[in-house]
Amino acid sequence: MDPASLTDEIINSLLTCEKVIRNKRAKQTPKAKHKEQNLDVQSADGSQSFTLITRQSTMVADSYSCGLLWHATASHKVMLIRYNGSDHEHSNPIEGTLFDASCHIHLATAYWLTAILAGRSRLLTSMMRKPI
Repeated sequence: MDPASLTDEIINSLLTCEKVIRNKRAKQTPKAKHKEQNLDVQSADGSQSFTLITRQSTMVADSYSCGLLWHATASHKVMLIRYNGSDHEHSNPIEGTLFDASCHIHLATAYWLTAILAGRSRLLTSMMRKPI
């Protein structure tokens, strides 16, 4: 499916569909300043593929990220949702707003996908911040 054709309803369907982890034994991998784990996930009906990504800083306890990456096509991936810790301020480049350092959720929306595809944002994923 072309990521440009995503609607909020399709995004919600992708987020809420039943999923199965295919590599349950995936190990956490140490990197320079964090540990990460990538789990291969598939929709229960086998029609969609995802990667569940987790990252945890080894230096700052509040620096973490967990996200669900959807494999739209062989060459296009969309971060549908990402949860971040409270270790950094965050800005919304399209609306031009700044948020204090707090735990927050980035959620893909059709609005953000359109903005990114139109070149109005330098972000690589379609995200919108929602405080928890």
